[in-house]
Amino acid sequence: MERLLLFFAVASIGIALRFFILGEFEWKQLFIVSCFFRWCLVDWGNRMVAGLA
Repeated sequence: MERLLLFFAVASIGIALRFFILGEFEWKQLFIVSCFFRWCLVDWGNRMVAGLA
C-alpha cells in the first residue's frame, strides 16, 4: 500500500509542476487526471476491503 500511495504522491507532484509550468490552460487536464486518480484509489480501497486485491 505504501508503494501505491508513493506513486499517487509522485504523480500528483508531477501534474502540479506541469500545471505551473504550462499555465492556466492545463486546469481541465489537472481536474480530469485528479478525478481518475481518486477513482482508482477508491476502487483499489474497495477491493482491499472486499479481499479481492
